[in-house]
Amino acid sequence: MSHPRPAPGSVITISPLRTLDEVAAMRAAILNHPGPTTARDAALFAVGVRTNLRASDLLNLKSTDVDWMTGLLTVRESKTKKVRHIPLSPDTIALLAPLSGSEYLFPNHRSGKPMTISTLNHLVKLWAIRANLREGTYGTRTLRKTWATLQVTVFKVPVYLISQQLNHSSEAMTYRYLGIQTEQVTELYARDI
Repeated sequence: MSHPRPAPGSVITISPLRTLDEVAAMRAAILNHPGPTTARDAALFAVGVRTNLRASDLLNLKSTDVDWMTGLLTVRESKTKKVRHIPLSPDTIALLAPLSGSEYLFPNHRSGKPMTISTLNHLVKLWAIRANLREGTYGTRTLRKTWATLQVTVFKVPVYLISQQLNHSSEAMTYRYLGIQTEQVTELYARDI
């Protein structure tokens, strides 16, 4: 699945995973290709879709950012400088536990330093191909957008709460980020009345 390079200056809209089935397919795609980084990648994917962290914050997480007794993740966001405390599920803690011995939770497997954003971008695209997700453009932002999209469309969380958690300045910004409003307007005019 090779996409042509976009023209310089063009806008690329990164797709979220829109259903729990797509999340399960991507998780399975990671787990069905065992290798030296499978545990890291499975945990990275889980934390990515369960916490709404930006890629740079996700990749710079350290073992010391997790309170292993309470399951609380503490992050100082690089963009906003806000400190966030995010409760992690027992399943997420279990996925992270094997990684707790290294300084960074998601290190480059060769250097031990944080994985780069370009490496994460490559991984997400690879996982999408392996999961046979052909509709959409996937990349680092897919993880964060998946969290937000599923909260709104599947779990029916009000957009104002999601907007706050994403640190967006307005609900309108969140609607644009998720691409929800465009889809809803299209559906309105597609109905025969």
